[in-house]
Amino acid sequence: VCSMESIYFMKRDSIIFGGAISVHNFRYRIGMELARADLLKPAGAIAYVPESAKSMADGYAAAMGKTASDGLIVKIENIRSFIENSDDSRIGKIKRKFAFNIDDIRKLKELVLIDDSIVRGNTMRYLIQILYEINGDLRIHLRIGSPPLVKGCNFGIDLYDDELIASKIGHSNLAEYFKVASIEFLNLKKLNELFAEFGMNNCKWCFGEQDANTASTMEW
Repeated sequence: VCSMESIYFMKRDSIIFGGAISVHNFRYRIGMELARADLLKPAGAIAYVPESAKSMADGYAAAMGKTASDGLIVKIENIRSFIENSDDSRIGKIKRKFAFNIDDIRKLKELVLIDDSIVRGNTMRYLIQILYEINGDLRIHLRIGSPPLVKGCNFGIDLYDDELIASKIGHSNLAEYFKVASIEFLNLKKLNELFAEFGMNNCKWCFGEQDANTASTMEW
Protein backbone atom coordinates (compact mmCIF):
# COMPACT_ATOMS: atom_id res chain seq x y z
CA VAL A 1 0.00 0.00 0.00
CA CYS A 2 1.07 3.61 -0.56
CA SER A 3 2.55 5.05 2.65
CA MET A 4 1.42 8.58 1.79
CA GLU A 5 -2.24 7.54 1.51
CA SER A 6 -2.34 6.90 5.26
CA ILE A 7 0.04 9.71 6.19
CA TYR A 8 -1.51 12.52 4.14
CA PHE A 9 -4.11 11.86 1.44
CA MET A 10 -6.89 10.02 3.28
CA LYS A 11 -9.45 11.76 5.47
CA ARG A 12 -8.96 11.30 9.20
CA ASP A 13 -12.24 9.38 9.60
CA SER A 14 -11.32 6.79 6.93
CA ILE A 15 -10.89 3.15 7.98
CA ILE A 16 -7.80 1.23 6.89
CA PHE A 17 -6.07 -2.09 7.54
CA GLY A 18 -9.20 -4.08 6.70
CA GLY A 19 -11.27 -2.08 9.18
CA ALA A 20 -8.85 -2.74 12.02
CA ILE A 21 -7.89 0.88 12.63
CA SER A 22 -8.86 4.39 11.57
CA VAL A 23 -6.57 6.83 9.78
CA HIS A 24 -6.87 9.05 12.86
CA ASN A 25 -5.53 6.31 15.15
CA PHE A 26 -2.69 5.47 12.76
CA ARG A 27 -1.60 9.11 12.56
CA TYR A 28 -2.01 9.44 16.33
CA ARG A 29 0.47 6.57 16.73
CA ILE A 30 2.86 8.36 14.37
CA GLY A 31 2.68 11.43 16.59
CA MET A 32 3.41 9.36 19.68
CA GLU A 33 6.46 7.80 18.01
CA LEU A 34 7.67 11.26 16.96
CA ALA A 35 7.53 12.37 20.59
CA ARG A 36 9.24 9.24 21.91
CA ALA A 37 12.11 9.68 19.45
CA ASP A 38 12.39 13.44 19.97
CA LEU A 39 15.90 14.15 21.25
CA LEU A 40 15.25 17.76 22.27
CA LYS A 41 11.71 17.44 23.66
CA PRO A 42 11.00 21.18 23.27
CA ALA A 43 8.95 22.76 26.04
CA GLY A 44 6.87 25.10 23.86
CA ALA A 45 3.30 25.07 22.58
CA ILE A 46 2.34 22.39 20.03
CA ALA A 47 0.50 23.26 16.82
CA TYR A 48 -0.06 21.56 13.47
CA VAL A 49 -0.40 22.30 9.80
CA PRO A 50 -2.18 21.26 7.62
CA GLU A 51 -5.39 19.64 8.89
CA SER A 52 -4.09 16.16 8.01
CA ALA A 53 -1.44 16.59 10.73
CA LYS A 54 -3.95 17.17 13.56
CA SER A 55 -4.02 13.53 14.70
CA MET A 56 -0.21 13.42 14.69
CA ALA A 57 -0.10 16.59 16.80
CA ASP A 58 -2.60 15.10 19.25
CA GLY A 59 -0.49 11.94 19.58
CA TYR A 60 2.73 13.92 19.96
CA ALA A 61 1.17 16.17 22.59
CA ALA A 62 -0.31 13.24 24.54
CA ALA A 63 3.09 11.53 24.69
CA MET A 64 4.52 14.80 26.03
CA GLY A 65 1.74 15.17 28.62
CA LYS A 66 0.32 18.21 26.82
CA THR A 67 -2.56 19.27 24.57
CA ALA A 68 -2.07 20.44 20.98
CA SER A 69 -3.44 23.87 20.13
CA ASP A 70 -6.23 24.04 17.56
CA GLY A 71 -6.23 27.82 17.28
CA LEU A 72 -2.76 29.15 16.47
CA ILE A 73 -2.88 28.45 12.74
CA VAL A 74 -6.36 27.94 11.30
CA LYS A 75 -7.41 26.63 7.91
CA ILE A 76 -10.02 29.04 6.55
CA GLU A 77 -10.48 27.64 3.06
CA ASN A 78 -10.74 23.95 2.20
CA ILE A 79 -8.30 23.79 -0.70
CA ARG A 80 -5.19 21.71 -1.40
CA SER A 81 -2.16 23.48 -2.84
CA PHE A 82 -0.39 20.12 -3.35
CA ILE A 83 -2.14 19.43 -6.68
CA GLU A 84 -1.38 22.77 -8.34
CA ASN A 85 1.09 22.58 -11.25
CA SER A 86 3.25 25.63 -10.50
CA ASP A 87 4.81 27.29 -7.46
CA ASP A 88 2.96 30.55 -8.13
CA SER A 89 -0.45 28.88 -8.09
CA ARG A 90 0.48 26.80 -5.02
CA ILE A 91 1.63 29.84 -3.07
CA GLY A 92 -1.50 31.74 -4.10
CA LYS A 93 -3.64 29.01 -2.60
CA ILE A 94 -1.49 28.77 0.52
CA LYS A 95 -2.05 32.49 1.21
CA ARG A 96 -5.82 31.99 0.94
CA LYS A 97 -5.82 28.83 3.02
CA PHE A 98 -4.55 29.89 6.46
CA ALA A 99 -5.20 32.48 9.16
CA PHE A 100 -3.09 33.18 12.26
CA ASN A 101 -4.03 33.90 15.88
CA ILE A 102 -1.75 36.91 16.17
CA ASP A 103 -2.35 37.70 19.86
CA ASP A 104 -1.53 34.17 21.05
CA ILE A 105 1.46 33.76 18.72
CA ARG A 106 3.00 36.96 20.06
CA LYS A 107 2.93 35.50 23.58
CA LEU A 108 4.92 32.39 22.64
CA LYS A 109 8.61 31.82 23.24
CA GLU A 110 8.78 28.38 21.59
CA LEU A 111 6.56 26.46 19.17
CA VAL A 112 6.60 22.82 18.05
CA LEU A 113 4.99 22.71 14.61
CA ILE A 114 3.80 19.30 13.42
CA ASP A 115 3.42 18.55 9.71
CA ASP A 116 2.60 15.23 8.05
CA SER A 117 5.27 15.58 5.36
CA ILE A 118 7.62 18.00 3.62
CA VAL A 119 7.18 17.84 -0.16
CA ARG A 120 8.22 21.01 -1.99
CA GLY A 121 8.46 23.08 1.19
CA ASN A 122 6.30 25.96 -0.11
CA THR A 123 3.63 25.80 2.58
CA MET A 124 6.02 25.41 5.48
CA ARG A 125 8.38 28.15 4.31
CA TYR A 126 5.49 30.61 3.92
CA LEU A 127 3.98 29.74 7.31
CA ILE A 128 7.31 30.10 9.12
CA GLN A 129 7.91 33.46 7.46
CA ILE A 130 4.52 34.71 8.71
CA LEU A 131 5.13 33.34 12.21
CA TYR A 132 8.44 35.24 12.40
CA GLU A 133 6.76 38.41 11.12
CA ILE A 134 4.26 38.11 13.98
CA ASN A 135 6.85 37.17 16.62
CA GLY A 136 10.49 37.72 15.72
CA ASP A 137 11.72 36.12 18.96
CA LEU A 138 9.90 32.83 18.43
CA ARG A 139 11.89 29.56 18.39
CA ILE A 140 10.28 27.03 16.03
CA HIS A 141 10.87 23.27 16.04
CA LEU A 142 9.50 21.23 13.10
CA ARG A 143 8.39 17.65 13.65
CA ILE A 144 7.45 15.71 10.51
CA GLY A 145 5.23 12.61 10.52
CA SER A 146 6.90 10.91 7.56
CA PRO A 147 10.50 10.19 6.63
CA PRO A 148 12.08 12.69 4.18
CA LEU A 149 10.59 12.44 0.68
CA VAL A 150 13.56 12.02 -1.64
CA LYS A 151 12.27 10.20 -4.74
CA GLY A 152 9.41 10.84 -7.15
CA CYS A 153 6.46 8.47 -7.39
CA ASN A 154 5.91 6.32 -10.49
CA PHE A 155 2.46 5.20 -9.35
CA GLY A 156 0.68 8.45 -10.24
CA ILE A 157 1.07 10.61 -7.13
CA ASP A 158 2.25 14.13 -7.93
CA LEU A 159 5.81 13.75 -6.62
CA TYR A 160 8.82 14.42 -8.83
CA ASP A 161 12.53 14.10 -8.05
CA ASP A 162 13.48 17.62 -9.14
CA GLU A 163 11.03 19.42 -6.83
CA LEU A 164 11.32 17.45 -3.59
CA ILE A 165 13.09 19.86 -1.25
CA ALA A 166 14.67 17.12 0.91
CA SER A 167 16.20 15.63 -2.24
CA LYS A 168 17.27 18.98 -3.72
CA ILE A 169 19.16 20.31 -0.71
CA GLY A 170 19.51 17.25 1.55
CA HIS A 171 17.31 16.73 4.60
CA SER A 172 20.18 17.62 6.96
CA ASN A 173 20.08 21.16 5.54
CA LEU A 174 16.35 21.70 6.01
CA ALA A 175 16.56 23.36 9.43
CA GLU A 176 18.72 26.09 7.91
CA TYR A 177 16.50 26.29 4.81
CA PHE A 178 13.35 26.82 6.88
CA LYS A 179 15.22 28.95 9.46
CA VAL A 180 14.05 26.85 12.41
CA ALA A 181 15.77 25.77 15.62
CA SER A 182 15.45 22.07 14.78
CA ILE A 183 13.71 19.59 12.50
CA GLU A 184 13.11 15.87 13.07
CA PHE A 185 11.36 13.29 10.86
CA LEU A 186 9.65 10.00 11.63
CA ASN A 187 12.20 7.23 11.27
CA LEU A 188 11.53 5.01 8.23
CA LYS A 189 12.19 1.86 10.26
CA LYS A 190 9.50 2.92 12.75
CA LEU A 191 7.02 3.76 9.97
CA ASN A 192 7.56 0.33 8.42
CA GLU A 193 7.03 -1.28 11.82
CA LEU A 194 3.72 0.56 12.29
CA PHE A 195 2.44 -0.73 8.93
CA ALA A 196 3.68 -4.25 9.64
CA GLU A 197 1.97 -4.21 13.03
CA PHE A 198 -1.34 -4.16 11.17
CA GLY A 199 -0.32 -6.70 8.56
CA MET A 200 0.39 -4.24 5.74
CA ASN A 201 3.44 -4.00 3.49
CA ASN A 202 3.89 -0.33 2.62
CA CYS A 203 5.57 1.13 -0.45
CA LYS A 204 8.75 2.96 0.59
CA TRP A 205 9.87 4.17 -2.83
CA CYS A 206 9.41 7.91 -2.20
CA PHE A 207 11.52 7.56 0.96
CA GLY A 208 14.40 6.11 -1.06
CA GLU A 209 13.93 2.48 -0.06
CA GLN A 210 12.74 -0.31 -2.32
CA ASP A 211 11.92 -3.94 -1.73
CA ALA A 212 11.91 -6.67 -4.37
CA ASN A 213 8.22 -6.24 -5.25
CA THR A 214 8.44 -2.46 -5.66
CA ALA A 215 11.68 -2.62 -7.64
CA SER A 216 10.31 -5.17 -10.13
CA THR A 217 7.13 -3.14 -10.62
CA MET A 218 9.15 0.01 -11.33
CA GLU A 219 11.01 -1.63 -14.23
CA TRP A 220 8.19 -0.94 -16.66
